[in-house]
Amino acid sequence: ASPRSSFTPARSSWSFAGAPGAQRRWMAEAQSGAGQLQEQKKGLLIAVSASVDKIISHFGAARNLVQKAQLGDSRLSPDVGHLVLTTLCPALHALVADGLKPFRKDLITGQRRSSPWSVVEASVKPGASSRALGTLYSQVSRLAPLSSSRSRFHAFILGLLNTKQLELWFSSLQEDAGQM
Repeated sequence: ASPRSSFTPARSSWSFAGAPGAQRRWMAEAQSGAGQLQEQKKGLLIAVSASVDKIISHFGAARNLVQKAQLGDSRLSPDVGHLVLTTLCPALHALVADGLKPFRKDLITGQRRSSPWSVVEASVKPGASSRALGTLYSQVSRLAPLSSSRSRFHAFILGLLNTKQLELWFSSLQEDAGQM
């Protein structure tokens, strides 16, 4: 027998089974990554919850419905508008943005960058939501000063709050999650 035929190189992966304890380290890293992801998602919900708590606290001073209505009118109580724009809208933006694919297919351009505003656009397509949501989307889309998708998203959230449809919109997102 020639020396070549008797030599068979052995292949092994030192990244997993070959190094002592490597598989345990790999599994620990995977579990650590999952834990970090879970903490990140928990943080998104905590931010929304903290924002809602601040807004509820703002209304806590009201003694009757008239005072509550006044505290909810940003012309009479600018603090509520500030709370919504600086805490709730960014928290909801981050929540909706979480888990979006970087791009989505587009008929004209081939692909478009995904954003929470693109979720709004997809959620108001005919048959996907109520007529009121479509009307609100149309009104926000026509506002020329709102040039960024973030500002349009914030305006849409403000409109949902003003028309008491925020819960309806989130319910429609949950129902149609596979289509968006």
